[in-house]
Amino acid sequence: MLLEKTLIIFALMIASMLSHGVVNAEASYYDEINKEESEQLIKFKDSVKRTDKTLTFKMTHSAPVTLTNLNKCTNYETCRGYWFIDYFKEVGFYLVLVTYYEGADYLLINDKYGKQQKIPDHAMLSPDKNRFASVSFDETGYGGELGNSILIWRIKGTQLIPEFKYIPTDEYTLYSFNTWKDNVTLVVDKFTYSNKTVCDDKPDGEPSSMTVPATVKLTNNKWQLNETISKDTAICH
Repeated sequence: MLLEKTLIIFALMIASMLSHGVVNAEASYYDEINKEESEQLIKFKDSVKRTDKTLTFKMTHSAPVTLTNLNKCTNYETCRGYWFIDYFKEVGFYLVLVTYYEGADYLLINDKYGKQQKIPDHAMLSPDKNRFASVSFDETGYGGELGNSILIWRIKGTQLIPEFKYIPTDEYTLYSFNTWKDNVTLVVDKFTYSNKTVCDDKPDGEPSSMTVPATVKLTNNKWQLNETISKDTAICH
């Protein structure tokens, strides 16, 4: 769903939108989250329940895990919202969106013992259900070190084993999830500044931006990021 790929981007834009007088931005954003969560709570009613501010997750080998919203929101410590987004039941992980005073991220919660793993963006399960990828597009800085990153974990029972981590060092390079092409090939979209060899400059002389496809592929037990930038592959903005 489009919502799954854009929730965190909307979250990171809220503060800026509100500061510029878009007073309905926050209400619209939470309307979308509430709608998504309501649908998922019905679908997984035997595993997840919400009571006012608290989400309760059923565990198979331990006591339930609860997450309670902090709604005072006068600063970072008093502002936190938890929203149930999905349940990857086949591999045993719940997915929760966490919103803060500024920004947002996600939690993967194992459904056996409740172990939690923070991730920067929506978890995307590979076709063979052996791996999660999380690709975060963040130009605001609210997401911290991993706010703009490509991450891959291998699922081993209740554990998530890190296999790949990439953080762009270019001045303006952002990645977003596109699809899992197959079990060992992740397709992402790279958004960055262009140059005259690919995209013409803007009328005011400023460089254009462009989106180009890239892949992260497992070859000889090693993940490698590959991209081809040309006029044939680039979309100029």
